[in-house]
Amino acid sequence: VITLALTNNPLLPERLTNAYKVAEEAEQAANNGKYQEAVQLYAEAIWMGRKPTLALQEEGVDCSEDALDWLIDSYCKSSTMKLQIDDSDGARGDAWAACVFSQNLHVPSLECMIAVCKATGDFLGEVQAIKSILELEPCNDDDQKNGSVSQEEIDEQRKEMVLRLKELEHELDERFGKK
Repeated sequence: VITLALTNNPLLPERLTNAYKVAEEAEQAANNGKYQEAVQLYAEAIWMGRKPTLALQEEGVDCSEDALDWLIDSYCKSSTMKLQIDDSDGARGDAWAACVFSQNLHVPSLECMIAVCKATGDFLGEVQAIKSILELEPCNDDDQKNGSVSQEEIDEQRKEMVLRLKELEHELDERFGKK
């Protein structure tokens, strides 16, 4: 949805518009179970779109936040695809990039990092990502206004994270001793 709105924006550099189109191809490949192809297409899209996105941010162009959201989302999707093809190092790198570009303020980026940490048995990384999410405000006002997330769902997700955090901390204590 973001991509469609951005591809029709006349203020965007052609390179960035092309990156959005490649990302759409990557999503189609992923939806068809062609994970290796999706990984390659996401890498191309990110390579094409990263610098123009950052340039828009520096210039303060109106659509720069949407472009940054696209870049973060592309890194998350690429990370997810890399987990599908057992490229855990690549998945971690893309999840890390999503977290850096979002300044650890984007819950889906942190959830992506949690998925990578779970898949690789990185308890400490998972603890850090969960703690980062729990430090954020429970919900974005826009999500509540458009009804995409109910307060009950938010409360349940946070409760599950707190329980998972306790499990992980217990596991770390068992493995490495009490703090």
